[in-house]
Amino acid sequence: MRDYEVLVLVASLVCVFGLFIIGTFVSAGSRKQSWRYDLYKRLKKAKLKKVNSKPEAIAVLIEAHALFDRLLVGIGAEGSTLGERLSNMRRYFTKEDYQELREANRLRNIVVHEPETVVYAKQIKHAKSVFLNIAVKYLKHQ
Repeated sequence: MRDYEVLVLVASLVCVFGLFIIGTFVSAGSRKQSWRYDLYKRLKKAKLKKVNSKPEAIAVLIEAHALFDRLLVGIGAEGSTLGERLSNMRRYFTKEDYQELREANRLRNIVVHEPETVVYAKQIKHAKSVFLNIAVKYLKHQ
């Protein structure tokens, strides 16, 4: 083999290896961000759910709570509960959004952990909307 043939072969191998490395990083980045797209789709779907009864409203509230919690975990919030994670990520939300989220979380906890407490369907629907709307707003601006 001539020197230039060896040089072309080495250059080709370097290019192939470089493309492999670049492809690995690009696909890892898209996988890393795909949770945001998947979450966004699930949030939009949850927003469209029609609620005709209090049990349905409670089920959708629990789903909205879980989706919002997924957002907090996805952006790196520390804590063992949604309340702790929300408190640790306070700076990422407006004061108004943060207060609404805390109230929605409090209401969800009452519904789940204190079923004998009277909570109206209107309150449950509002809490659901808070979780879903703020999560969608956050994802749109990231």
